[in-house]
Amino acid sequence: MTFLRRLAKTELAALAALVVVAILVAGFSAVQAWLAPSAVLGIAGSAVIVFGYILIIGSIPAITFGAPVYALLWHRGKASWATSLAVGLLPGLALLFIAKDLGLWSLACGAIVALATHAACGAGSNNSFKPTPLRGAA
Repeated sequence: MTFLRRLAKTELAALAALVVVAILVAGFSAVQAWLAPSAVLGIAGSAVIVFGYILIIGSIPAITFGAPVYALLWHRGKASWATSLAVGLLPGLALLFIAKDLGLWSLACGAIVALATHAACGAGSNNSFKPTPLRGAA
């Protein structure tokens, strides 16, 4: 597989994982708004704002940093659970120096997106289910 095909697959997987994470966090935000005595935005408004915010803020590092770096690691045969986790955590670590709360959310979301991307791309898959050839058969 060429690098550009891997990059395209990684970009799509990362964006799909980001949408799933955005839905989950938006659901969490909706539950928080429902439990709050007086929610400012309401339940639906809170979920919509959080969903859009995560997509807008999260797509920038996913498209420009995470997916290209992961695709390069995959292309060179270095993609693993540990390297994908490291790629997902780096933007959040950098953001911790600027905004602590946003950095913590970025760490959590980035880790989940990176690990889901690795699982979707199958870069670390093994061939243990392939049948072994019989010896002497040729």
